[in-house]
Amino acid sequence: MRWWWLLLSMSLCVAMRAGDATPDPVDEAETEKTYVDTLQKQAAAYRLGAVNHVQNQAEEDGALYHLTHARELLANQELWFNEWRATRTVEKGFERYPYSSYAGDLLLLGMECYLRRHKLGDAYEKLLMIWFYLPDFPRTGLAMDEILAAVEQEQSFSKSVHLEQENPKDVISIQGHASLSSADKILSFLALHGDRFSVAPQAELSLARALLLSGTREDLLAARRAYEEFLEKYPSIDLTFNALLEHALSYLVGYRGDDYDNGALVYASAIIDQAELETNGDEAKAAEIRAYRTRIRLWQQDRDLKIARWYLERGNPLTAWFKTPPGLRDWLAGARYYLQAVKARDSSSPQGREAARLLSELPAEGTVR
Repeated sequence: MRWWWLLLSMSLCVAMRAGDATPDPVDEAETEKTYVDTLQKQAAAYRLGAVNHVQNQAEEDGALYHLTHARELLANQELWFNEWRATRTVEKGFERYPYSSYAGDLLLLGMECYLRRHKLGDAYEKLLMIWFYLPDFPRTGLAMDEILAAVEQEQSFSKSVHLEQENPKDVISIQGHASLSSADKILSFLALHGDRFSVAPQAELSLARALLLSGTREDLLAARRAYEEFLEKYPSIDLTFNALLEHALSYLVGYRGDDYDNGALVYASAIIDQAELETNGDEAKAAEIRAYRTRIRLWQQDRDLKIARWYLERGNPLTAWFKTPPGLRDWLAGARYYLQAVKARDSSSPQGREAARLLSELPAEGTVR
């Protein structure tokens, strides 16, 4: 009996240790590469079989029946499980008649069925099969357009920018679903293999948006790099203007007010200047540029005026050397420097008028070198 208890205790210890062991992290990129490699090998075998296969009318009739029946099921919305039945029908059609002239149509309809059921992973597999199994399929572009539209719908990216607000947290609202594993794989594939006029650039822009939606510091930095890469590849297409504005937002969304990094405003302002070149006479776009500039300028005015007041409140000569910026003679020069910047940037703004009033009250000494 004692031996029995001893063995039971040892077994429990081993089990507990096994449960505590942390599994090795899964390398998603390596897993995806293995999956695609396997699919390519299957595609090579399929193409070899297609070369040696002799088609007959019975196969053509069978494949056409499955294709037609699946379309009829999809058209009938009365039964909720018809989408599932249509999926099974096209799957069986391709499995039974893989070398018929309708093979590509069966795969395409299968992809559409999975998209209707919001199964992006399965739809992605059908797209890869079309790409690798049937490189001459004439509707591959249509398949890419459809799956891209579905991914964008799942992502639901939207931005609401209220440039008339003053508080930074009230100005920008970016909504949508961030990184979705299957969606990211699809977008990466489309960015690499899609046409360079619409599919590939839209996919790259959606990848940048996914990072922007994440909201973490690391993904925000990655989003800025993604927008930069997009603009390097597509410096002047229809999407460029929106990409530039979103690139500016990737900086402005990190701005938290007067006490935080001014770099966000500087970078965003430079990007907005670049976006102006893409307005191409569109008054709506030009008005949007003016609104962004006004908001950024007002934030800069608030910031510089606050810094000027900070200097005005420091009057101890013993610490003036420490509190005065390089190149300025005295502590009042620090206040004068920022007040002049506020006035020069926009003398008609409330901040500009306040800066002019404060400048008039300062003594003449301590000018900028």
